[in-house]
Amino acid sequence: MEGERKVLSVMEQLQDDQPMVQGKKFGIRALSWIIDQLFMYAIDYATGFLAGMFIGYALMLMDIEVNYFQELPWGLSLLLGLFGALVYAVSFEAFFGATIGKLLLGMRVIKTDGTPCDFKAALVRGVLRFVDAIVFGLIAYMSMKPPLYQRLGDQSAKTLVVSSRDPIIREARSWDWIILAGLFYLVINGIVTVLILLMMIR
Repeated sequence: MEGERKVLSVMEQLQDDQPMVQGKKFGIRALSWIIDQLFMYAIDYATGFLAGMFIGYALMLMDIEVNYFQELPWGLSLLLGLFGALVYAVSFEAFFGATIGKLLLGMRVIKTDGTPCDFKAALVRGVLRFVDAIVFGLIAYMSMKPPLYQRLGDQSAKTLVVSSRDPIIREARSWDWIILAGLFYLVINGIVTVLILLMMIR
């Protein structure tokens, strides 16, 4: 329509030398990561408590005696922690375009053409986040160059982290999607937690 503003992709804007493309810098993204860790810790604690209570009551009803819960090997604990972080990031970024940390700080993950982040892009970002996080995020910091400030995960997934009000966003996801993302994460997290607790029973 005449008078309607044309939304250009990142590449189009860069080619036209338009300065409106501005990715979010390392500092605010690191802060969102810290918020996400706190959120995941709270969810993991609540999920573990509820799952443990559920299993305890179930075993009591079946008249099965539980002697103790053994500790998981540290290697398995590490893998489970990494898996949980991956599921969390992929769930919220693929469904809604932002984790809880990014949401609170007004950021969105989009593809470089302005369309929403999809499952494949979120998975690539999530896996490479472990590489970016080596040496306390030093690799991510060194790879983020202006104006897009893309870490390795962004470059490989062809994604960009921008303000939630950035005009480059072509299809803003509704709030229904974050509820779906939360449910998906809670279901996966709950299933894994129950399986872990069952493995620990002796």
